[in-house]
Amino acid sequence: MYTCKYPGGGTGATPNLLATAHPDYEVTVLARDQAKAAAVARKCPHFPTLIGDLDSTALMESARAASDMVLRFANANHIPAANAITHNLRGSYFVDPSTLGKLQGRVYGGIEDVAEITSFPGEERIHRDVDGAVIEEDGENVLE
Repeated sequence: MYTCKYPGGGTGATPNLLATAHPDYEVTVLARDQAKAAAVARKCPHFPTLIGDLDSTALMESARAASDMVLRFANANHIPAANAITHNLRGSYFVDPSTLGKLQGRVYGGIEDVAEITSFPGEERIHRDVDGAVIEEDGENVLE
């Protein structure tokens, strides 16, 4: 069983997809308020929720420490949240969608093209500051 923390978009499709595809996963969802937590409970009653937002860094750090995997689909510009999640993350998986921010003529792979992706100049990557924070934390194990 994986223990997974999911900060971001908790009332969206991702928790429901996880519940359907991986019913054996234990997923904790970060919800901004009680109303959002109730929406998660209706869709995925076996997923516990934590009430907080992207500024609830202590909450995210403690939740992350107890997890095998973190999925982050929240605000791509929020450096404190990215730092809270990635700080001392070694031994866990961190899934963060590419924040390239520029339409490309090709599809880049998160494994085979990571060196090229991380070498793009800053002006071509509008979210490079957040990517940089993640890479600095554990650049050896980054797969965007």
